[in-house]
Amino acid sequence: MQIIRGIENIPILQNTVVTVGAFDGVHLGHLRILKEVKKQAAQTGGVSVVLTFDPHPQQVLFPDHKLVLINTIDEKIAFMENAGIDCLIIIPFTLQFSQLSAEQFIQNLIVTKIGAKVMVMGPDHAFGKGRQGNRINMLELGKKSGLKMVQVEELIIDNQTVSSTAIRHFIQNGETAKAEIMLGKRMEDKDNI
Repeated sequence: MQIIRGIENIPILQNTVVTVGAFDGVHLGHLRILKEVKKQAAQTGGVSVVLTFDPHPQQVLFPDHKLVLINTIDEKIAFMENAGIDCLIIIPFTLQFSQLSAEQFIQNLIVTKIGAKVMVMGPDHAFGKGRQGNRINMLELGKKSGLKMVQVEELIIDNQTVSSTAIRHFIQNGETAKAEIMLGKRMEDKDNI
C-alpha cells in the first residue's frame, strides 16, 4: 500500500475510487465502505484510495471537547493495508483546511488532485465547510464534477447503528463486548456484512 502524507505530496493519480473519512475505530461499517471502494476499483480497473485525516477533525474544530480516539494513526494504517487498499492519503487537518467548501473539496482535491472517477460515501458522512457535502446533495455535487457518487447504507447490529460514536460510548460505559462486536473482533463471518 502506498502511503502519502500531505496534499503537496500527492502524485498525479488517475482513475481512482476514493472514500473519505476520519476512520477512527475502524469498524465493520468502515469495512463495508472499503469493500465497496475495492469493488468499484475492480470494476473500473482503477486504484482504491482512502483519504483520511491526522489529527481527527473534531480535535481541531472542537479542541475543548476531549475526543478519545479508538485507534492510533499507525493502527489505522495497518488496518487499511490489511483491507487491501492501494493508496492511503493522510491529510493534516487544520482550521484553514476546514474552510474548503464542499465544491472546492470535490473539484480541487478529489477530482483534480486525486483523479477520482468514483467517490464512495458512508451513510452519515459529510465534508466541506459546515458539512455541506452530504447525502442530500452528493449526487448534485458529483454531477457537476463528473464524479460518480456511491452511497453505502448503514450497518446495524443488534438494533444499533455501527459507528465510532457508538463504540466510544460502549467503551466509556464498560461495555467492551459490544464495542468488540462492532469492531469485528468477535464476528465469525465478516464477509457477509
